[in-house]
Amino acid sequence: MYSAISFTENWDKWPELPKLWWRGHEAGVVGSLEPFLSLPTWSVQPAFSLWCGSWEHLQLIGEIYEAAELEQTIPSRLPTGEGLALFAPGTCPAREEIPHGGRWIVPASKAFLDQAWLALCHSLLEGLFNGSACVCGVTATLNDSEAKLSVWLLKAEDDMHVLAVGSVLMDLLQAKGHAPRLKFESFVRGKVTHRLRP
Repeated sequence: MYSAISFTENWDKWPELPKLWWRGHEAGVVGSLEPFLSLPTWSVQPAFSLWCGSWEHLQLIGEIYEAAELEQTIPSRLPTGEGLALFAPGTCPAREEIPHGGRWIVPASKAFLDQAWLALCHSLLEGLFNGSACVCGVTATLNDSEAKLSVWLLKAEDDMHVLAVGSVLMDLLQAKGHAPRLKFESFVRGKVTHRLRP
């Protein structure tokens, strides 16, 4: 279901987008270089994995080592029905790989999608969500009528830890001028278990 392919093969899927280099590799999912956030100087080791494609056929396209590389990932420039995912080492954007986890779902306008994506990715890499719930990834998807972001947790059994992540997420989004209604989907229970509003 999820397969790693060469950068050249993946680039052929989006020939209209400009080519950018990440640590010597081509990545074909990126658009403009317009900065949305001031980028600190830091790096992560080991690298986080960047995935792209339709939700049924996400493909591993590269690795993120430095904050500046995040500036080049622009989900609003993807074709309709495509998405981006940034996940911690040893994890991937698949429910079957995270059976005891879940995700906070964030509705977003297309105008706010890129800024929110970068803010969530920075927060993930900088450890803002660190805690017992073990936040492992961030996703962004774009459809005809809506855009959606998600923050994925490895563990969702403890409601207190899940709500703590949701509170941090809400504060982060409000600081960026966005006040959405959040809902948490538990993979363990197979349903939405929590909702937060501003």
